[in-house]
Amino acid sequence: MVSDQLYETLENRGLERIDAEGEEFDPTLHKAVDTEEGKHNQVLRQKRKGYMFDEQILREAEVVVGKKEE
Repeated sequence: MVSDQLYETLENRGLERIDAEGEEFDPTLHKAVDTEEGKHNQVLRQKRKGYMFDEQILREAEVVVGKKEE
């Protein structure tokens, strides 16, 4: 409950989550920690949430990125 209130307060002041799943991989917003077979250059899963504050990246989202199927 306290963490929800803290996040809500920070969100009201400009904190944004970086939602990556299903998006195209963007190295400015995402940090690739692994690759798997799947749609090339698409984020398949998000391992760790990323955050931005007032248009500045605090932490990139750690993601699993698709590579070309062979």
